Amino acid sequence: MIANPADSEVCPGAMGRPLPGVEAALLEQGPDGRARIAPDGSVHVLDGEAQGELALRAGWPSMFRAYLNDPARYARAFADGWYLSGDIARRDADGRYWFVGRADDVIKSAGHLVGPFEVESAS
Repeated sequence: MIANPADSEVCPGAMGRPLPGVEAALLEQGPDGRARIAPDGSVHVLDGEAQGELALRAGWPSMFRAYLNDPARYARAFADGWYLSGDIARRDADGRYWFVGRADDVIKSAGHLVGPFEVESAS
């Protein structure tokens, strides 16, 4: 859903930009690292340069329609019209997305969420 098309400049390490027909966003994270979902079911979409849970607006081309025999799991994968990927990403000033880690695979240390990708990338 996010890629570096052949006709665009590739920035090494970046996932790229949303493909045509795909609306991607970063959602504000809650204390557990996942998207913060308000009691009314709404989410906060982050603007500009940001880091949050990567979400895709439902209805993209080739969107999946179910988890086999698990409709409750499918329902939990969406909030406020967004598919919650479980991936944490950051968006730079040029609109490129960069993978940070998994929202369900983080360690809270001194009030900061640290993912294994960050630990493994440290020199």
